[in-house]
Amino acid sequence: MAAYFLPTDVFIPAELCRRVAPVVHAVVAPSVPYGLSYPHRGFKGEFSLRIDTFMDVVSDLCVSFAVAGQRPPAGSTPPAS
Repeated sequence: MAAYFLPTDVFIPAELCRRVAPVVHAVVAPSVPYGLSYPHRGFKGEFSLRIDTFMDVVSDLCVSFAVAGQRPPAGSTPPAS
């Protein structure tokens, strides 16, 4: 039996953020498609980051957004008014 990637952990929150962002005047950053999947260890198709790596990625992204002044990424479309 083949294992298939189910991107619901990325698509559903991204869509929710896309809908809420204009209401709260927020910018939606691209999703990070990898995370912590320890309960799924051993299953075919499971890819995961170590806790330290994941925390470093999140921390680096937060600092980058803060330094950038929360400007939308280059080439992105601003939220609809």
